Amino acid sequence: MDKRHILGSFRRTLKDFVGNNRGASAVIIAFLAIPLFGFIGLSVDLGRAYVLKSKLSTALDAAGLAAGRNIFSPDAEIYADAQKYFDANFPSGYMGTVPITMDATTISWDTDKENITLAVRADMDTTFMHVLNQSSLTVGANTEIKRDNRGMELVMVLDNT
Repeated sequence: MDKRHILGSFRRTLKDFVGNNRGASAVIIAFLAIPLFGFIGLSVDLGRAYVLKSKLSTALDAAGLAAGRNIFSPDAEIYADAQKYFDANFPSGYMGTVPITMDATTISWDTDKENITLAVRADMDTTFMHVLNQSSLTVGANTEIKRDNRGMELVMVLDNT
């Protein structure tokens, strides 16, 4: 066999290989499976993060209302009340989070104690995003309680009989 015959045979084989499209869909599906699973995992984990944020917001609103109710009590009592209401609405370890403590880093108020601000953050372990090298998501929630100081209405009735 001479060189031209081998080269021509190689060209025909290469042309047949490139022109053959049987089984091409399997290769395309194999390449698209990786990002497809990534997006499915992303949607599941972000859905879980949304549920966590909703639960955090609900618990934080309850804690803020409890803190606002007793705002003129000693600070330790305010934190304890807020913690009690927060824990009742956000169970310890919910969705794999670390327990959250209500203290001066999560609750603050202005000097006249009219505005109360609460902010918390929770880290949630991911289930599917490990594939994309994301092992946890940080979810935060905050709320602000504005106290309405209406004063006191007093009615005095005098009876001269």
